[in-house]
Amino acid sequence: MSMQDEIEQAKAAHAKRMKRLREREAAEQRKVDAKVLAALHERHAEIAAQLDAAARAELDAEKHGRAQRARAAAAERQAHAEPVAATSSHRDADARRYVHGQQG
Repeated sequence: MSMQDEIEQAKAAHAKRMKRLREREAAEQRKVDAKVLAALHERHAEIAAQLDAAARAELDAEKHGRAQRARAAAAERQAHAEPVAATSSHRDADARRYVHGQQG
C-alpha cells in the first residue's frame, strides 16, 4: 500500500468518525430542545402558546410565499412557451364526440 493510499484511507476514516460525532451531537441537541420546549409549556403555557401560534403563522407565510413564487414561475414559463396552432373548434368537438361514442 502506498503512502497516498494510506492518506486517503485515513481521511475516509476521519470523515466517517466526524459524521458519527455530528450525528450524535445533533441527536443530543434534539433531546435538549425537546426538554426546553416541554419545560416552557409546563412553566409558561401562555407564552408557549403565543410562540407556537407565531411560529405556525410564520411557516404559513413562508409556504404562501413559495406557492406564489411557483405560480409566478409557471406563468412566466407559460408566457414564453411556443404557441400551439389553433384548429377548427368544430373539428375538435366532432373528434371529442366520436372518441366518446356520441356520434351525430
